[in-house]
Amino acid sequence: MPQARITRIVAGALLAIFVGAMNGSIIDTVAPTIVGELGGFSLYAWIYTASLIAGAAVTLVAGRLADLYGRRALLLGGLLCFALGSILCASAHQLPVLIAGRGLQGVGAGTLLPLASTLIGDLFSGAQRARMQGVATIVWAIAACAAPVIGGSFVQWLHWRDVFWMNLPLAAATAILLWPLPQPPRRLPSFDLAGTLTLLATITTLMLAISLAPASLSLWLAGATVVLALIWWQTARHAEEPILPIGLLRLPTIATSMIAAVCVNLPLTGTTAYLPLVLQGVGGLSPTASGAVLLLLSLGWSLGANFVTPLARRLGIRSSAACGFTGVAIGTGLLTQLPRFPLLPLSIAAMAMLGIGMGITATLLTLLAQHNTRYEIRGGATSALTFAENTAGAAGTALAGTLLHHFLQHHNAATLLDELASRLALHPPSTDPALQAARQTLLVAYTPLAAVMLIPACAVFAVLLWLPKIDLFASEENETSPNALSP
Repeated sequence: MPQARITRIVAGALLAIFVGAMNGSIIDTVAPTIVGELGGFSLYAWIYTASLIAGAAVTLVAGRLADLYGRRALLLGGLLCFALGSILCASAHQLPVLIAGRGLQGVGAGTLLPLASTLIGDLFSGAQRARMQGVATIVWAIAACAAPVIGGSFVQWLHWRDVFWMNLPLAAATAILLWPLPQPPRRLPSFDLAGTLTLLATITTLMLAISLAPASLSLWLAGATVVLALIWWQTARHAEEPILPIGLLRLPTIATSMIAAVCVNLPLTGTTAYLPLVLQGVGGLSPTASGAVLLLLSLGWSLGANFVTPLARRLGIRSSAACGFTGVAIGTGLLTQLPRFPLLPLSIAAMAMLGIGMGITATLLTLLAQHNTRYEIRGGATSALTFAENTAGAAGTALAGTLLHHFLQHHNAATLLDELASRLALHPPSTDPALQAARQTLLVAYTPLAAVMLIPACAVFAVLLWLPKIDLFASEENETSPNALSP
């Protein structure tokens, strides 16, 4: 494949990662204002979880379909879904409509992120792949870094709806860059329709059960998830081309990377989803300022990703992973101390440490999942890792929302949160004594939430016992050349 074409495809893949990352983080500083205008604080967590549920539901299916039928159609379809979801969000006048739009955005992002990373894995191998996946992680971090600040600036100076309208030119530019992506002539296998439908139903009920916990309905959904998973298992065993090969999940590199991804993404999303609300509601920060605090998470992420290659070469994969896990644990632990120290400096330090840890960990896990995988299964391997991240993200956000409401009810302050969110949108520095009390209670309630999230952040160190001893930079015998995408 000509170098100019490779460069264009890589640029398109990186822009797709940028778009998908923006979708995940720009909502952090916009959500309080959206709820303040549209109402419905009880649905606050669904602004996040709708996108995560939809993304998780399509991630595994999109990756495997791209393995079977090629990357181009799936990527362009994901961009179309993302654009339609953005239009629905920008036009919404009721929170449930916006949540539906967020779900459609999640379908697009759930397709873009794993397949863009898969494209880089297709084009490069060995040390080149490590460097390029590091670049991809940095692009993700830049997007996540810019998104909260952009979102806060739009809220403060323009309107929150412009946050979603902005996605349309980004999606169009990405489609233009990826349009020349070749569609290799491939054997069209029989489509595993039964397996696809049961897998989608299994993932959806699982994510709903997590998001609705501890409601009684979540128990019924959990039972339905088990039944559907058994049906899918039987279907996959007999399918000619299963939508998710069972053998893929038995590979040590993929299994360990998925477990570690769950452990680190639980505290990441569980703490950061509600931190802007604490910074704006308790600290009196503007949406732009709270976005600047989250900027440290992204800058730390970029810094950590830059250290992956020298760390892994010098220390090996286990010691490098331990460094990343340590950063995640320290960052989460600092958030448990917010009531005891100045809010802003401690939040900045926590975001920086959490970002460094995630930058190292996320890049290593992607390289581990793609290690020694053929073109025909690389999309499925990358999507399996993304699915684990999305599932943990939905679980972390849902668990954080449940815990926060529980602790607020314990302090008899839950009824003030809708009014507090409304005041954030209109007059951040309110002097109402009742709301001042609600702010302090919110800070006190956030602390045990962070303490619970510290549990998986520490439990991830157990993964080191099963982490395979491999050389990520060796030339793998199963790798395909950069011309694997050529027709």
